[in-house]
Amino acid sequence: MDRKDFIKRGLLGTGILVTGASGLKALTNDIDELAALKPMQTDDIIGFNHIPNTNSKIMASTILHKAESRGNANHGWLQSYHTFSFANYYNPERMHFGVLRVLNDDTVQGGMGFGTHPHDNMEIISIPLEGDLEHKDSMGTVAVIRNGDVQVMSAGTGITHSEYNKNRDKTMKVMQI
Repeated sequence: MDRKDFIKRGLLGTGILVTGASGLKALTNDIDELAALKPMQTDDIIGFNHIPNTNSKIMASTILHKAESRGNANHGWLQSYHTFSFANYYNPERMHFGVLRVLNDDTVQGGMGFGTHPHDNMEIISIPLEGDLEHKDSMGTVAVIRNGDVQVMSAGTGITHSEYNKNRDKTMKVMQI
């Protein structure tokens, strides 16, 4: 799949995209757009990627949420940490960040999961950190997303789906955005 198809199918259209380390090769190109780095001067404004630019207007909207400050829900089969208000966790100061509504860190017991439920007008990114996430949806897609894979689901005008820990004997950890 080339880069245009990747974006069109995975991010812009209704559907599912699953990619792993081997699939990342589809995202590379052979265009050399980077110039050699020049030595930094003391008055240079820094801010691209890793070093914060203290003069950036973007920094004014940067918020740090430490892991221990997240909301927590223990449902027995599901241990979930919520960065933003979600389900039974409500914090009026943490409703969302721009269009980002969810950043959940879930641990799901073996064989358990989320039954069929609907979504529309959103993208959902699932990143298994440990174990295997089984996905089934109303478009007939059935996939197992493993550690190292990333699933991007574009709900478009509407989709129903379920997600389960594929393994009955191991816990699964997954980040959902």
